[in-house]
Amino acid sequence: MWIGLEPPKTHFHLKVVYNLLNIVYLGVLFKWRFSFNYDLVYDFQHDHFSRFIDLINFVALDCTHFIVGVELLWRNRSKEIEQELVNICQDLKSKLGWHVNYKRIRRYSIAVQASLLIRITLLMAVTIYCFLVTTTSELLVYALYSEIVLMVRFSQFTLYTVMILAIYQELFDVSSSLINELRRPGFEESLESLLIADKLGVLQELHHQTWRNVRNIERNFQLSLTTILLKFSVDITVLPYWVYLNILEPRYLATQRYCVIEEFCKLMEIVVPCLICTRCDLVQRKVRSLFHHHISLECQNEQLKSGILRTNMLLGQERCQFSAGGFLIINNEMLGKFLFGVVSYIVICIQFRINYIANKALDTDITNITQT
Repeated sequence: MWIGLEPPKTHFHLKVVYNLLNIVYLGVLFKWRFSFNYDLVYDFQHDHFSRFIDLINFVALDCTHFIVGVELLWRNRSKEIEQELVNICQDLKSKLGWHVNYKRIRRYSIAVQASLLIRITLLMAVTIYCFLVTTTSELLVYALYSEIVLMVRFSQFTLYTVMILAIYQELFDVSSSLINELRRPGFEESLESLLIADKLGVLQELHHQTWRNVRNIERNFQLSLTTILLKFSVDITVLPYWVYLNILEPRYLATQRYCVIEEFCKLMEIVVPCLICTRCDLVQRKVRSLFHHHISLECQNEQLKSGILRTNMLLGQERCQFSAGGFLIINNEMLGKFLFGVVSYIVICIQFRINYIANKALDTDITNITQT
């Protein structure tokens, strides 16, 4: 279950066993990694900066893998989230008579899952390629499982956010339909106005359910989302450095290709949910604008007017935003700051490498002079 991190049944003893197995696996990997019994693409003895980046990146991968495993075993709310999404769709049909666009939901879900499958296939293919043609790919092979764990976990978050987006698009369509009914001439005097007032109450409850589900999603990824984002930021920063490092050694062309493909996968992993979360906020504000605009219109029916005001106030109380453990709001603004920071750190890393090469050349010249 869930690529080996979850037991088939949610028994306490099985969770303990799986937790211990995860610790043993990561411990063995940790011990092997720090034995340094493998080939590297840099001078381990003298290139202290590359060694520091390499080891920090591995420790971050190991710790993030452990956090994901613990969260899945002891803090998993997936069933609750999925049941709530199903309940919202059922309420849209049963209480509002709205035909949910399940084709759109399936299309979004298939797109996220297909994107994940393509990225995992690319990563596995380039890892196997490096293993076959180079002698420095043992690190890539041993890290592959942990990398897949992180990608799958983050894609699960992306899948939930795109489901929330689909729900908000349904709520926008329902709200547009109700507003069009209210604008019909003579509608307030008809018996249907009472039915619309009830539907406004149902719509408010659906918004409450959607917001509760957003908070549940945040709690479900409270530990892993922040650490995975930090791990991906480290990867996206150091991978161009490894590409630059391997350019100096043409025999490591396969490693360059691996770094380029992994960089692409990690960028897509971060960019897509940021775009989706920004879109969720935009659609929620569009729903609010429908009711906010209708307040200015004359409405003689006090029950309808009160329902519209309550709905508008409800939508103004909270924005549809996803946060990473309460530290970061995941949207396009965070993406822009993230990319700016990554570019800055890439330049710093490359500058360190240039200084290392210059100092190494200077030391060589001094050694030659002293020998002569």
